[in-house]
Amino acid sequence: MKSLLLLLTLSAPAWAQEAPEIDPLALEWFQKGEALIDTPQQYSDQQAEYFEKAITLAPQLVPARYNLALIYIRQERLDRALVHLNALIEVEKENLRGYLLRAGVLERRGQFDLLRKDLATILDRDPENPEAWELQGRSHYRAKRYQESLQAFQKALALNPGLTEMYLQLAQVQMLLEQGEAAVQSYQIFLAKYPDDFEARFLLGRLHRQLNQNESAMKELLRAERLNPDDPRLSQIMGDLYLELGNLKEAHKRLLRGDRDNTANLGIIAQREGRNREATEHLLKALEKDPEQPLLWAYLGDALVALDEKVEAIKAYQSALDHQPEDYSSLYNLASLHAALGQPDQAIDYLGRALQVKPQSGSAHYNLALMLDTKEEYAEAQTHYLKAIQNGIGKPEAHFRLAIIYARQSEPQKSLTHLEVAFRENPHKFTPLVRAELRQIHSDLDNIRYRRDFNDLLKKYLPQGVEPVLESETVKQ
Repeated sequence: MKSLLLLLTLSAPAWAQEAPEIDPLALEWFQKGEALIDTPQQYSDQQAEYFEKAITLAPQLVPARYNLALIYIRQERLDRALVHLNALIEVEKENLRGYLLRAGVLERRGQFDLLRKDLATILDRDPENPEAWELQGRSHYRAKRYQESLQAFQKALALNPGLTEMYLQLAQVQMLLEQGEAAVQSYQIFLAKYPDDFEARFLLGRLHRQLNQNESAMKELLRAERLNPDDPRLSQIMGDLYLELGNLKEAHKRLLRGDRDNTANLGIIAQREGRNREATEHLLKALEKDPEQPLLWAYLGDALVALDEKVEAIKAYQSALDHQPEDYSSLYNLASLHAALGQPDQAIDYLGRALQVKPQSGSAHYNLALMLDTKEEYAEAQTHYLKAIQNGIGKPEAHFRLAIIYARQSEPQKSLTHLEVAFRENPHKFTPLVRAELRQIHSDLDNIRYRRDFNDLLKKYLPQGVEPVLESETVKQ
């Protein structure tokens, strides 16, 4: 609030020229009120009392009414301020200062119809008045006419670029109009002058977060936190951001004092940190309140898997799929659980569904190939082993099984190509398997076991002195 403006001057205004002579006692009371300016009693009840006594004796004393309006506005006694502003305007119909003050009071009282009338009067007489345009911007904002609000604020700033405080309001309107980058600039202009304004720091950090500018968001939010570390809104958004960035320790600290129920997020953090029993408790509580959260069901499944509670984990992942049928992770995890429980048909079904969601998943192709292989469905297994390799799964086990399948199909060159990869990657594992297979009367390698290139390949990767085949066997060219 600006200082009181006391208007008694030697050059009398129009109201004084037309009014009867002012009661000297009224002037004495006025001067007593005036003497309290720039003292601890400024805007006090005592000062108001002096001006009220002056008005009682001289109702036409405009400066006293003006000062009373300012005092009552400062004291939030808006009804009393309005009484004196109405009287002031009756006396000074051509002076816009009363209209401007009254417009501000009407805004704060929520009397927007009357506010609009005063603003229309002011702007009709003085269309270049920046204060009126600022009030017009706020009026439009409260009526949710955001484009008109933006234009009014821009007009006010064009008329008076020094109204830096207005950039805070302008930024909020720009955010609502999805003018994110423009809003960032407005916040920055405001903060250049008011660097310790917590609300502006918080709002700018939140805006950066909405724009996926996480580094800038964290920078502003940390500055805001230094100004007010206990604000629960700030703690919440920082907790969410730290959680997204994987900083679980800092996320946990903020979420504990956030402004909403963070049971779910605390459960997610506990699961990621390996505190799976605690995670299960948090997640179950969160799901009691809102069971239609597939992500929480999935995290619950992960925690139960870690606790080796496979049957309960299956139920959790199935609940996740009830709400999000194409959740790849839940489908994949269900397949793994059914495979671990010796249920290949169910595993194959879930892996097939997972591949419909994510056809390029090398892991899903590989696991599906393994399941089909165990069921001796070799042609389909072969297809998925090859797709697994094409999609980045270079496991030597995949090459080894392809070597066996191609050998069964009498395709020796393809078999030997994959067998060499398996030998090269892990000779200590696969050469003993091949030698053991060769000792079988009927072997999957019968179609290649007598070939010299097979013999040479096996010998290449065997320890020195170990024969590739039994002495009784004959090697063919």
